[in-house]
Amino acid sequence: MIDDKRIAAVIVAAGKGLRMGTDVPKQYMQLEEMTILERTVAVFEASCADDIVIICPPGDEDYVSRTILKDRYGKVRSVKAGGSERFRSCGIGVEEAATAAYGGEKPDYILIHDGVRALVTPELIEVVARALLMYPAVCPGVPVKDTVRMVGTDSVATDVLPRQQLRIVQTPQGFKTDLIVEAYRRFAAEAAEGTACDITDDAMLVEKYMSQPVYMAEGSYENIKITTPDDLMLAGMLIKRR
Repeated sequence: MIDDKRIAAVIVAAGKGLRMGTDVPKQYMQLEEMTILERTVAVFEASCADDIVIICPPGDEDYVSRTILKDRYGKVRSVKAGGSERFRSCGIGVEEAATAAYGGEKPDYILIHDGVRALVTPELIEVVARALLMYPAVCPGVPVKDTVRMVGTDSVATDVLPRQQLRIVQTPQGFKTDLIVEAYRRFAAEAAEGTACDITDDAMLVEKYMSQPVYMAEGSYENIKITTPDDLMLAGMLIKRR
């Protein structure tokens, strides 16, 4: 809770993790004696978030609850099956988090986080949550370090993008509850008709469907998304350094 504002967190971990090159979904892989998913949940448990909703692959609800979490995290209110695509999984999580079932209080804000960003910190979560006191939509990010070029379909460079204006987008992304709920409902309605915009993250969703500008908060270069074996190795090194 921040300034008496109730905060719900949706941790999205419903992917298959094909780029990791293993039969085990990456969120269930071990990272320094804990699964990636549990390590992520543990950070939110220690954060300003009041309630946690976890979205997992269909059929894994009992496995996540009993085998991974083992009732050790008091803020986890629900473990729900996700959909066939990320936006469907996020929509399920947002609807679940927006209910008033958790102590009778509807959350003021909803944070949406990638389950495989296990190196997020309570401090970063609080940065996003406090920014929500001033802005309806907040996205953390870090400045781009390298030169970024645009290329054409023939792989020939067409333009150099201004590095000082670019950010690498991270999660958790935060939103006023009513804003993100309505954005997902509008998106789902268009998706059902086959007319939805191509959306890559939740911040883009509120920009496109709610005309809501997004405030960029300061992220962390350590808040990596664990997608490949190299990412897993780097995450282990960063944890040991901490």
